[in-house]
Order: sequence, then structure tokens, then C-alpha cells
Amino acid sequence: MGPGAKMQTIILQHDYPVPPATLWAVAMDYAGLDGLICGASATAPHDLPATGQEMRIHISLLGARRVHVVTVVECDHARRILRATEAGRTGRRWRHTLAVTPAGAGSRLTDRIEIEAGFLNPILSIWARRHFYARHLARLKLIARHQNRATPT
Repeated sequence: MGPGAKMQTIILQHDYPVPPATLWAVAMDYAGLDGLICGASATAPHDLPATGQEMRIHISLLGARRVHVVTVVECDHARRILRATEAGRTGRRWRHTLAVTPAGAGSRLTDRIEIEAGFLNPILSIWARRHFYARHLARLKLIARHQNRATPT
């Protein structure tokens, strides 16, 4: 982006009724999230993300499937923070920070997305909110599955 280009920042927070370690494990389960989010499929690893790792994700944006490249800039499993840069083939990009912290009896996941897409910022902001809300719903399903497996029958 050139000088004077505007960046739009979105901060989304969701609370979950599980300990931070459980939420972090669910948030890092890209393969599990992939199966639950409509319009996103990934060459996501089944391993935990690591600093320097690159993933190619196919996303649906306004009905068109596009390749989205995610590069993990930092992944600190002890501090439960992941920073990544994400870019599509159009050159539009964003920086994403995901953090898990304790909150009351459970935990909170905070997504901070900094979008640099010029005049497309408003459209991508709407899409990003929708996409990250879909991730939230997918995480709730993964948590329910995790809790059902942990409950003896």
C-alpha cells in the first residue's frame, strides 16, 4: 500500500466456556475448522501451526473461489498467540493476530485483523467479519465434540 493508503482494523472477541488450553487447541485445529466452514478449504496441516509455516487456503469471496496464502509470522503456543500475514492473488492483504486469554471461568479468543485493500476495505471488512464469525461457530461445534468425547457413556 502506498503512502496515505488507509488500513482498517477489526477486533472481534468471543468468550468460550472452556479453559484457555482447550480453546487454543481448538483454535489451532485448522483441519477441524476447515471441515466446518462453508466456503473455505485448506491445505491445512494436521500439525500445530509453527512460525514460518505457509498454508494455502481456498476461500469463496462473493461466489468466486480464490487462493489465499497464510504465512505464520509468529506462533507462541506457551503464550497462546499467533500472528500471520494473509494475502490473495489480487494483492489485497491483511495481518491477523489471534490470542487466547483467560476470561472469568472460561477463556476469550481475540482476533485482530488489519486489512489493507484500498477502496475494497469496506467489502473485505464485511467479508472478514462474516468469515471470523463462521470460525467462531465452528469452534463452538469443535468444543462440543471435544466435550462429548470427554464425557463417559
